[in-house]
Amino acid sequence: ASDVYKRQAVSMSEVGLENAISVRLLKQAERNEDGCIYLRTRGGHRLAGARLLKWRTVRVKIRDEKVEIAKLAEIDENLLRRDYTALERAQAFAERLDAWAAAHPDRVEKVDGQARAKRGRPGNSAKIAHFLNGKPALMGFAADTASQAGLSLRTVEQALSMYRGISASQQARLHGTWIASNDAALRQLATVGDADEQAKVIDLMLEGKTKSVPE
Repeated sequence: ASDVYKRQAVSMSEVGLENAISVRLLKQAERNEDGCIYLRTRGGHRLAGARLLKWRTVRVKIRDEKVEIAKLAEIDENLLRRDYTALERAQAFAERLDAWAAAHPDRVEKVDGQARAKRGRPGNSAKIAHFLNGKPALMGFAADTASQAGLSLRTVEQALSMYRGISASQQARLHGTWIASNDAALRQLATVGDADEQAKVIDLMLEGKTKSVPE
C-alpha cells in the first residue's frame, strides 16, 4: 500500500470516516457482468484506507449526477490529496480537460485536434464569474480547488503542453522513473519534436548516461 493510503488509514483509525464516500448509480447500459450497480466517484483514498483497516462496511452517499461531473470531482479530489509526480499531474490535467469538454461542449474549441477552453469574453448565456481577466477559468476548476492545488493558468497550460509533447508510449516508459518527477526534464523532452529522437534521448537518460536533455 502507498504511504498516502497508509496515512489515510491512520487518520481514519483515530477519527473514523468523517465524510461519506460518494457513488453514482450506474445506468443499465453501463453495467457489466460483475453485478455492480454503483460506481465510486469520490473517496478513493478513504476507500483504500478502509480496506487497509479491514472495515467491512463504509458510509456512502448516492449522487445523481452526470458521468462527466463525477469524473471532474474525482480528479479534483486527487489533485488536492494525492502525491502526484509531474507526469501524473499533467495526465490528470489532460483527463480533466477531456471531462470538462464533455460536460461543457459550448465552452470548448479544438486546436490542432486538442480540446482547449475558449478564449475571449463570455457570451450572454455564460456566467461572468467563470472568466478571469477575459480568460476562461482553469478548465472549470473551482477557485478554492485551484488555490489549494497551487494552480495557475500558466501551470495548467505548461503541464498540458508537456503532456502532449511526449508520446503515450514514451510516457509509459517514464512512469516510475526519476524523469517522471522532474518537471524540467519532462518539459525539455516535450520540445524534442522527432519521435525517434525523443525515444533515443529517453534511452540515454534511463541508462544513466546523462540527466540533461540538451546534452
